Amino acid sequence: MTRSISVSLYLAILSLTSLQASSYTFIGCTDIYKYKPQPDDPKAHYAGGTSAGCATYCSSLNTPYFYNQYNTGTCYCSSVTPSANQYTYGSGDQAGCEGSDYEIYAMKDPIMSFKLEGCYTTVTTSQHPGNKPTLEACFASCPSSKSVIFSPDSDTNTFDCKCDPGSNINSSGGGTTTCGEYAWFAYSRSLSKRRMEGKRRLDKQMAFDQHEKECREEEEDTNDTLSDLTNVVVETVIEEIGC
Repeated sequence: MTRSISVSLYLAILSLTSLQASSYTFIGCTDIYKYKPQPDDPKAHYAGGTSAGCATYCSSLNTPYFYNQYNTGTCYCSSVTPSANQYTYGSGDQAGCEGSDYEIYAMKDPIMSFKLEGCYTTVTTSQHPGNKPTLEACFASCPSSKSVIFSPDSDTNTFDCKCDPGSNINSSGGGTTTCGEYAWFAYSRSLSKRRMEGKRRLDKQMAFDQHEKECREEEEDTNDTLSDLTNVVVETVIEEIGC
């Protein structure tokens, strides 16, 4: 009984811990010259320079996007995604920006339901909705897709959008490249926060059940061994006394 209560308490603590963390998805970089806060956006806030600190602060204000400048600790919460002509190059083919540039993250579905797989020079997909004026429009044009890929075009100030029912990114004929304008930002759909929490709970419960099963089997084997030894001893005694 005590053991069951302890496991339940442990799972509850894990649940609370995961709910405290804010979920966010990297969507690109912009610099101090291209980025201008919206008039209605909250004022800049010092969040320690980490994306997690900025996410926690902006989620408390219910803003769907945030801009984090890690070298100064400046955090801007925003209601809009960047336009295509605001994009600048990042630090590599994954999340991360250079120097004083701003890392841009989304905390709103459908974008938040995806994770960045990398940036590529070429990506092949089965669907190509074409140029969209905003990132929201790009992701909305691929409602049931498991992968969404976009490329910011500063010349047209639009996002070229592609999507595919499969989650594997087909970059054959090309390779990875630095994330930024004209690169293809490739995303695959991730489990929702609730489904991830449910999966974690199920995994923990299955591990506990397996442990209990192994303990029961070990106990049964021990009992069988003791029973066999008892029978052998009894038979030996009977033979010795000649019964």
